[in-house]
Amino acid sequence: MGVYLRCCKRAAFIVTTGFDVATFHFLLKLFTGVWDRVPIPRDDVAWRGVSRPSQRSLSAAGALGLVLHFLNSTMAEISLQAIFGLTPTVCSRYLNFGLRILLETLKRTPEGRISWPTRPAKFQRYADIIAERHPSLTGAFCFIDGVKIPVAESLDEATQNAQYNGWTCSHYCSSVFAFAPDGTIICALINAFGSWHDAAVAQDLYAKLQNKTPEGYFAIADSAFPRTRQGISSRIQTPLKKNSRQSRLLRAKRRFDELEELLSRNRELVSARQAVEWGMRSLQGSFARLKMPLPADDCEYRATLIEACARLHQVRTRLVGINQIKTVYEKVWQDGGRTLYEEFESMIFRDIQASDRIKRYYDALTDAMES
Repeated sequence: MGVYLRCCKRAAFIVTTGFDVATFHFLLKLFTGVWDRVPIPRDDVAWRGVSRPSQRSLSAAGALGLVLHFLNSTMAEISLQAIFGLTPTVCSRYLNFGLRILLETLKRTPEGRISWPTRPAKFQRYADIIAERHPSLTGAFCFIDGVKIPVAESLDEATQNAQYNGWTCSHYCSSVFAFAPDGTIICALINAFGSWHDAAVAQDLYAKLQNKTPEGYFAIADSAFPRTRQGISSRIQTPLKKNSRQSRLLRAKRRFDELEELLSRNRELVSARQAVEWGMRSLQGSFARLKMPLPADDCEYRATLIEACARLHQVRTRLVGINQIKTVYEKVWQDGGRTLYEEFESMIFRDIQASDRIKRYYDALTDAMES
């Protein structure tokens, strides 16, 4: 990691950590204080012991690089051990400890904050941004969608059943995110059982829409989020389903002006819905670890990893800039027109690792050294 810190090449930082130089140093400043002060938990060391950072195998910069490298790639720990010069036990311990303290520092910084708007002016600002592109969607202020993150199969039958999703015939944990039009996450409900429907995971989000959202504002979602519950129908707008009863009735009554108005608004809802798809691609495309099966029986670890990725997304969006993310990060991830986040569902894990944008640089270096 010292080589990267000395050269400060922006492309090198983006490839290896997912962040540019300035943002990495911003994170490092937050990370260093905790890394140097807090002792690494070990069974053979008292938890009240004094930290000895000078005796560690990695400096704060190296540890932060290890954690970000891990989150941004799909490579196995054995590859990380070789890259960072660590034994298996030390690598695993540093990853777990580094991930936890990174999350704690992100929680305390405004750049990593995930929060629902509290001022009417903020709702209006978000609504104005959306209305500028979609004039008929006056009052829309955010986009909602769910995501299923793969988990390994548990040996415990009850846990396995809870994580099994019958629709996709695989094991997941479910999360629901709400994105503002500036690209930031304003609500994150993470690490629910994969067997749960998105609507069940989003109960806290429904409460925010009902109780913490001014009248006249609504979220844009897909039809997976029901609007029939009392008090919520005006707070969520979704595109029409195929063969919608409402459009069929207007057509049968020959009320074509109203039908055209309905279909025009529906087209704008469908178009606006693409924003949340881009938000999910930004989150999953940058943090490739979310593509690999997470431990089935370690709920706390899954929650820590997913929340850390969500808060790192906030930092990147606020400090790098959403337009720069789109032009830089998607371009870095694309390889011959194929992207992990577009074809992930049809790929097996071997193919995902073969497409790892970080690992291929080390493979090329190894081939060059052997030839």
